[in-house]
Amino acid sequence: MNGNRVLDRPLSQGARSKPKGGAPRGNRNALKSGRHTAAAIARRRALAAQIAEFRRHVRLVLDLAEERSARRGGHSVAQSRPRS
Repeated sequence: MNGNRVLDRPLSQGARSKPKGGAPRGNRNALKSGRHTAAAIARRRALAAQIAEFRRHVRLVLDLAEERSARRGGHSVAQSRPRS
């Protein structure tokens, strides 16, 4: 043989010239679990949406505080504000 997994019977009997990679069709071991389940993905998306909403609220509060401070002639809040 030449290194390929060639069977000794002709291809018409269902043999392949090369093995096909991956799990067999209908393999129950291929069911997803853990990080890639739909529920886990949905949780991460919901958490990311909550974090984005929280950041929008923080920016709004900082903008309002800076606006009030500017009206009063006080120091800028933006000096201690993290850049985003």
